[in-house]
Amino acid sequence: MGLLICVDGIDGAGKTTVAKKLCANGDFHYFQSPSGPFKWLRKWADRWLPPLKRYKFYMWGNVFSSIQIWWLLKRGKSVVCDRFWASTVAYHVAMDKRILGVHHYRLLVKPSLYFILEVRSDIRNKRILKRPESKKAEKNSVFLDRVAVVFRELDGSFQYLDTSGKTPKEVVREIISITRK
Repeated sequence: MGLLICVDGIDGAGKTTVAKKLCANGDFHYFQSPSGPFKWLRKWADRWLPPLKRYKFYMWGNVFSSIQIWWLLKRGKSVVCDRFWASTVAYHVAMDKRILGVHHYRLLVKPSLYFILEVRSDIRNKRILKRPESKKAEKNSVFLDRVAVVFRELDGSFQYLDTSGKTPKEVVREIISITRK
């Protein structure tokens, strides 16, 4: 079986950039979650579903992604997953703390390493403002600060990396160094 590395964290921390750079040399398969129909329905869910139903939608999306990742791993591929269950929990608990009471991730493939990227809010906000189309939640700095706190409170075997003041290349080198241990 291959190696599964998850790169997760707050919007603006550099998840997608770092995950893609980790895959650039071809050693890893890049996988973005949610995938398949959950990716296509994401905007609808974000707009119309209340937090608990939205959480359930994203968790089923994680189950769907987990099955796809498992097949890649079974075929001997190593995978870098851009977002996974920690984002689902952190963002939704920041919306409604009761979600902690229903949260579980037993049905999901277990990552070999799970990185949570963190970033100072001033840097995060600058990065987000550079995006052509920022989502409403991404523009809400107070909400994102709450999400960052929830990421820190989650149970899990996470490696926390602060990307503030680091280039994506430096973050990738740090992840590769940790992965080799």
